[in-house]
Amino acid sequence: MEGEKMSIGDILYLERHKRRLTLRDVAYRIDCSAMYISKIETGKLLPLRSNILSKLSELYGLNRDEIYQLAYEEDCQKQMHKRFETPSNEDEQKTTIAARRNIDMLKQNLKKGETQ
Repeated sequence: MEGEKMSIGDILYLERHKRRLTLRDVAYRIDCSAMYISKIETGKLLPLRSNILSKLSELYGLNRDEIYQLAYEEDCQKQMHKRFETPSNEDEQKTTIAARRNIDMLKQNLKKGETQ
């Protein structure tokens, strides 16, 4: 993992552990749920609400602008990843139509073979 950027969740997790805080401690201090903090730290959720990012940055003594930038970059990366990995409905429809054509052609070829 050398040279790889740490995710915002990893950074926040490490900062919380450096301070020996629990999820509940952090949640109480920034006025949100422990589950929300957990989802951020595990990468299941990006903290795009600016007030949460500000509070976390302040609590951990992090540069707020850098944290905002990192959150923005991760969000862009996830959106790009999602865009290229998830086929659109149109793509799925084209694939389904092509598959049906292939099945129809195979059936026709099988029928031709049976009659000859």
